[in-house]
Amino acid sequence: MSAAPRLKAAVLGAAPLLFVLLWSTGFLGTKGAARNADPFAFLTVRFVLAALLMAALTAGLRAPGPPGPRLGGPP
Repeated sequence: MSAAPRLKAAVLGAAPLLFVLLWSTGFLGTKGAARNADPFAFLTVRFVLAALLMAALTAGLRAPGPPGPRLGGPP
C-alpha cells in the first residue's frame, strides 16, 4: 500500500474521534469567546478557520471536484 491510501485510511479512521473532540470542546471555546469578543468577529474567525481546514483536507485527500459547471436547473 502506498503512502497516499494509507494517509487517507488513517484520516478516515480518525475522523470520528476528531469530530467528537472538536464537538465536545466547542462549548469551552464559545464560552470564553462570548465574554471577550464581538459576535460577528468571532463568527468570521470561526468560519475562516473552518474553510481553511476544509480546503486543507480536500487538498490532502485529493477529493474530486465537480465534473463541470452546471447551467440551468437540475439534471
